[in-house]
Amino acid sequence: TNYTGTYPLTLELNKNESYVGILESTFGLNNLDGLIGAKIVSDKNIAVIGGSACGTSGSGQGKDYGFDQLVSTEKAGNEFIFLRGDPSPNSSPIENIILVPLNPGTTYSINGGTAQNISGTYVVIEGDNYSSEGNMYVETSAPVIAYQGIGGINSNIYNNPEPNQGMFILPPLNSAAKGSINNITNINRIGEK
Repeated sequence: TNYTGTYPLTLELNKNESYVGILESTFGLNNLDGLIGAKIVSDKNIAVIGGSACGTSGSGQGKDYGFDQLVSTEKAGNEFIFLRGDPSPNSSPIENIILVPLNPGTTYSINGGTAQNISGTYVVIEGDNYSSEGNMYVETSAPVIAYQGIGGINSNIYNNPEPNQGMFILPPLNSAAKGSINNITNINRIGEK
């Protein structure tokens, strides 16, 4: 059913309970990106999975899943290096970046270029901004959460070049890491542990 109540939405969950929130794009254009930048606050540890089912970054009919476990805003950063998933120049329309700022007025620059404002709750950086080596350096004026959409060209699948897409959260560069990335929440509790 469609939720018709007021926001913010307050829920009480017990241990091992889940809440699933879904926006169907067929119910209105606002549902295409209505959850990007949504704020979730909890008084206890929770796991939040976000993404898209049957989504696409391209303009064709390709649909695929892109999900990842979200990280808390303490893991936000302001310096990132993105690597293109598919080196093919044709993958540009489906390989892009989403930056979700924590503060209004945040700016970003691509590969050392001119700073640009993030107007609204997020910005999409298109795949044609990757360098000829297949990477993209993005720096922001304030912390952001960064998502990377990747894709692969495969015209043999239903004569459509857009399947094989995915989405994940990219950790920021961290000078304190010195060779190790430790931005996965509670990694010691994954699996049977």
